[in-house]
Amino acid sequence: MHHLLIAIGMLMAPATADNNAEASLAIENATIPVYNGDVDRPYRVIGEIKDNLRKHFAFQADPTEQKVHAELWERGRKMGADAVIHARYGPTKGTMINLGRTPISGIAIKFLDGSEASAQ
Repeated sequence: MHHLLIAIGMLMAPATADNNAEASLAIENATIPVYNGDVDRPYRVIGEIKDNLRKHFAFQADPTEQKVHAELWERGRKMGADAVIHARYGPTKGTMINLGRTPISGIAIKFLDGSEASAQ
């Protein structure tokens, strides 16, 4: 019985890994509404996003621009934003106590519809 469970587990592992890889690929290819500059569309500012991405392991890679955009979008989405503009991030710095942190910032915005845009 023990060998049967191991065999079943080995058969299931590649499918799970493939599913995880497909999910990661879908996330990487998704269009995230985060922009390094401004947008050419009427909007109102919801709020500023300012935080730090922290490393959990000493040898963990520094975050990529894609990771920063995903994190900014997650914070903006929770604020009810349609997009995040003026996305910025700085160099990752660490100390003996802090394994590393990367400052991130952006501005969460809500797009205006036609009537709201003409009222401004």
